[in-house]
Parts: sequence; C-alpha cells; structure tokens
Amino acid sequence: TKDYICWHNRTKEKQVVLPIRDIADMHTDNETYSPSIITQTKSTNKKFAWVFANSAALQDVLNVLQVQWKLASYAKENSTLSINLKANTVEDRVKQLQKIEEFSSDYEINQQNSLAEWIKYIEKYGCGETIVNTKELDKLITTGIPDSLRGTYWQICSGAILLKHQHLFDNYYKSLVKEASTIDNQVSEEIERDLYRSFPNHPYFQSDEGISALRNVLKAYSLRNADIGYCQSMNIICAILLLYMDEESSFFVLCTICEILIPHYYNRAMIGSIVDQSLFEELVTQELPKVHDHFVKLNVPVVAITMPWLLTLFVGYVPMEASLRILDCFFYSGVKVLFQVALAILKLKQAEILAEQDGYKVVQLLKEQIIVQTNLLKVAYEDFMLIQMKRINKVKYTHKYKAIIDIEHNAIKTKINELAHSSKFTEPLLKYIVDYFLTMENYSLSINQEQFSTLLSQLIPWWSSIDPKIDQKLFGHISKVSKDSITLNELVSGLSTLFFGSPSERFKVCFEIYDTDKDQMISSQELLNALRFLQSFYQDPAPLPNVENEDPKTKLENLLVCFVGMVRDKLNKKEGDLFEYDKVTTELFQKPLFEESFQITAPKPIAVLTANLDQK
Repeated sequence: TKDYICWHNRTKEKQVVLPIRDIADMHTDNETYSPSIITQTKSTNKKFAWVFANSAALQDVLNVLQVQWKLASYAKENSTLSINLKANTVEDRVKQLQKIEEFSSDYEINQQNSLAEWIKYIEKYGCGETIVNTKELDKLITTGIPDSLRGTYWQICSGAILLKHQHLFDNYYKSLVKEASTIDNQVSEEIERDLYRSFPNHPYFQSDEGISALRNVLKAYSLRNADIGYCQSMNIICAILLLYMDEESSFFVLCTICEILIPHYYNRAMIGSIVDQSLFEELVTQELPKVHDHFVKLNVPVVAITMPWLLTLFVGYVPMEASLRILDCFFYSGVKVLFQVALAILKLKQAEILAEQDGYKVVQLLKEQIIVQTNLLKVAYEDFMLIQMKRINKVKYTHKYKAIIDIEHNAIKTKINELAHSSKFTEPLLKYIVDYFLTMENYSLSINQEQFSTLLSQLIPWWSSIDPKIDQKLFGHISKVSKDSITLNELVSGLSTLFFGSPSERFKVCFEIYDTDKDQMISSQELLNALRFLQSFYQDPAPLPNVENEDPKTKLENLLVCFVGMVRDKLNKKEGDLFEYDKVTTELFQKPLFEESFQITAPKPIAVLTANLDQK
C-alpha cells in the first residue's frame, strides 16, 4: 500500500508489516539473496530481505517503492512512534491491580518466564509494528502477554497503532478533549454517572488523575462518533486500557474496538451485538446441544446471559487474570475469541447448569463473576478450535439480515404505539397506514405526492369529487420538512385533526389548505371549496323544508352557496372580496343553523374508514 509493505508467506506461515516511513535504508542485492530488496528499519535497526522470483518482478516493485519511500522521507522527522518496545517495567497502577484482584500464586514467576520468552522472540523476529508474525507468536500471545509489554502489543495487535500514527501530528485527540470539555448534554451526564463505577476498588480510579483520564477518553470518543456517543460497559473497557497505556493510546484502541473489531456493538440499535448473539445461540445449539435444550426447557434466553459478556469483553465476569489473557487473544485474533470463550464457560459450567431446574437461578449462576478453576483459554482454544472466522462469517450474513428486519419491525411497532397515544387514530388504522408506507419499500417512512394521493383515495375516496386538486393542496399543507415527501409523523399529525377534530378545528384545516399564501384570507370560490370539503366529512344534510324530491348533490350545492352568500352579506363583502378566517369562523360556528343543516353531530369518517379497512 502507499504506507506499508505487507507480506505473507503461506508456506512458512509468516507475516510481516513494515511501515514505509520506518525504512532507514533500501537497496538491491542480487548476490547474497538473489534477487532481493534489502530494507533496514529506523525503530529497531532490523534488516529485511525481500526475495523475488526474478529481477523483472523485483524492478517493478522497486520502482513503486522508491517513489513511496521518497514521499515518506519528506514527512516530519521522528515520525516513527517512540515506544520502548523492550521495556521491562510495570506501571504502578498495574501492580495495584494485582493487589486488589485475585491473581494466581505463581503469577509473578509466570510473568518472568513469559518475558524471557518474549525477549528471545523479539531478538529473533523484531518488535513493534515490524514484528514478524509466526505460529510461535500466536502461542506466546495465547499464553499471555507480559504486563510490561501488554499495553504496547494491544495497540499493535488491534491495529490502533496505525490510527494513532495517522493523527500523530494533528493534535486530534487533544482537540477532541478540549471541545468535549465545553459540551454538557445527556451523553456527558451518562458518562459522569459511570466514572466512579469503573473499578471502584482501584486507587487510580478514585483519584483525580484517573477519573480525569477516563472522562477525557470517553467524552472525546462520544464527540468523534455521535452514532455511538456512549454506551455502558465502554467505561469498563476504557478503564482497563488506561491501566496499561496513556490516555491518547487508550482513545485510539477504544476507536478500534468500537469501529473495527466489534463494529455496531455499542450504537443505539446495537445491531452488531444482536447479530452476534443470534450467531452465538446457533453455535451453542451445534456445540453444546444439551445446554441449549436445557435453556429452551427452562425458557432461559441466551442473550440475557451472554450480552453483558460480549459488551464488556468478559471484564468483571471472569477473574481479572483470565480477563487480561482474553483481551490479549481478542486483540490478536478478533471476535472469534469471544465466541470460543463464551462456549468454554458454558462447557465448564455445564454440570451446574443441567443440575439447576430454575431458569432464574441459571441466569444468576452465569451473571455473577464466574470462577473457573480449569484453564479457560485452554478449553476455549482446544475444544472450540473449529470456531474460526470463516465459519463465523458464513452464517453471520443470514443473522444480520434477520436482525435488521426484526429491529425495523420492532421500531415500526414502537412507532405505531407512540402515534396511537399521541393522536386519535386507532391502532388498526395506523397499522394500515404504516403497512402502506412499507409497501413503497421505503423504510425511512415517507411517501411522495403520487403515493399520498393513492393513500388518500383509499382513506377518503370522495375527495376527488370535491376538488380534483385537493390532494395536492393537502400534501403541501401537511409537508413541513420536505416539499417532495411527507413523513409518517407529518401524515398522522396533519390528518388527525381533519379526520377526528371538532367542526371548527376541521374548518381551520380546510381554510388553510386553500390559503396558499398564508395571509389568513381566501376568495369566495375558495371558501365554497373549503366548505364542500368540510361537509364531506359528515352525513348528507336533511332536505330543506320548502323543497321536495330535490337531487342530493344539487341540494347540498345550493345550501353551500347559500351559506357563502349569507356570510358575504353579513360581512358586507362585495363580489371578488377576500374572506378573513376569524370573521368567517365567527359567522359559521356561532350559528346553530350551520350545525343543524350539516348534521355535524353525525360524522362519517370513522365509519367509512373502518368499513374501508375491513373490506381491504
């Protein structure tokens, strides 16, 4: 790539990633390694020989690489991250963790032995970003990264080191911290509430320094990623990171966790977590059928047990020593480790689970900190070694699609319930309208002018006989956000008054439909159309006393014209004058003749709408 040389030898199962910015020297060698490019790193002074099948292939790569190397040389000096990769010191806050948490009695001896093995490996294969990845490294990480190297290699294995380097000179993190300190919102309040709940027994997180660091990282991330903001359990993960690295490094590792390693776990929909929960349940069915059947028998939802495990990466649910080793493996191997560990816990607890006949007690058994005497990682890796990313990805798409559909349907159901409480629409009618929106294959729940007209014809089929353009006028009246579409909320709000309001409330809507310039005045013809539309929501008026066998349409039209004329005379209006809303309303609704003539105590929309709905 433009920034890295990434090499993988499938035969020898070795991988190496070399940042081009870290190359101190580069030249060809056609004698010693025949033919090859020799590179030497700045950070570790280690040489790599990139051997090619022939000189032509070498020259093609060399031409590109020299250009990239030249560009990298123009970058600021000391652009290589300054990390003491062979450090043999452990932070005081890590030592304090070992005092307050229960570690094995031989932990210190194991640490010394592990560090010795790591130093041997580093001397042979390099360190930092340029460390050669082999099966031997895989074994070292599975056994556990020494505390003195843990923070560094969490950054390297997770890939956070790349993100950190991209922002090495732009003060990205500091600028986020500064901006976030001026923001006071709901997310900030949630973060503040959880600060002192993060390892309350650890002195560092009862000090101003520790709390400030935790606050800075969480608030900076909430500003970087507004879709997530903040989610409970992020504070636990962040606190662990801060024990092993500085604020800025913790921030970039948190970014990598939330956006790359387990994306969509912590956003509002939590789609990533929901998908993985469904996937895990399928794995339990396949790998531990007895446990699965017992859960079904006791009506125990797997998600209630495992959701907290995955969100916290098991921190707080297994002993701290095991948690740290799980994180070592997670940063190195990815999400498959979480599934392997979860299955291992259920297997190690299988006898206790099957012996319990109370579903509630089963949940409690697995919600409290799980003390597992056997080597948890050994069981996870050996018994569930077939749980690999290829297998996970194979079934993940199906679960993701199903989870998205379920979330959308639940969101729609919630929306219907909200609208049913905030409007006069019945739940069946709302469901009918929402279903219509969804038939447009538009999950944003909005419809255009043509779709609105079709829906209006289904709800109030008589509208076109009143005014062929009433649908366009009503669409323009209802749409607030966009001129080209109406949202579900806008539709329900706009039609609620028209369908279920009082006569005066309905008339106001009818008046506003024709008052296109919003000056509270309309012409006599527009007033006549508004009254026609208003009357259409009620039963047909009774026959006039002095006219017999009159055609209903003619009778209605005569009555409406009579009303308009009466209002014009009362207001001393001339032909062509405009009618003011307030004055027209006073004349119409303070006269009992209007209500009696139009029989407005017997509205027809609900009956008609219900009949239409039942028929459909």
